[in-house]
Amino acid sequence: MLSKAIPRYIVAGVVVVALVFGFHKLVHVNPTTIALSFLLAVLIVSATWGLRYAVVMALAATLAFNYFFLPPFGTLIVSDPQNWVALLAFLITAVVSSQLSERARREARNPTNAARRSSAFIASASNCCRPTTWRNY
Repeated sequence: MLSKAIPRYIVAGVVVVALVFGFHKLVHVNPTTIALSFLLAVLIVSATWGLRYAVVMALAATLAFNYFFLPPFGTLIVSDPQNWVALLAFLITAVVSSQLSERARREARNPTNAARRSSAFIASASNCCRPTTWRNY
C-alpha cells in the first residue's frame, strides 16, 4: 500500500506545480479559471485514487493559489477579506466534492449493494402503485 501512496502524492504535487506554471508563466487567466482548474484536478485525483490524495492536493492547491494568484503575490498573506472567503470556499468545495467522489467510487466497487437497493426500491414502488379495489378488503 505504501509503495503506491508515495508516487500518487508526487503525481498530485506535480499536477499542482504544472497548473501553477501553466497559468503563471504561459497563459494568463483570471483567478476564477485557475481555482476551477485546481478543483477539476482535485476531483480527478479523488475519483481515480481516493479521498486522502485529493485532500492533500486540495491543501497544496489552496496554498499555491494564495501564493501565486492572490494579492499580495508571492506571500501567503491574504490582504483582502474577500480572498479569505474565496480560499475557504475553494478548500471546502474541494474536500466535500472529493468525499462525494470517494463515496461514489466505493459504491461502484460494490455493485451488489446498488443492485439490492434498486430491487428494494422497485419492490416498494410496485407495492405503492398497485391499484386496489374494494374486493381486496
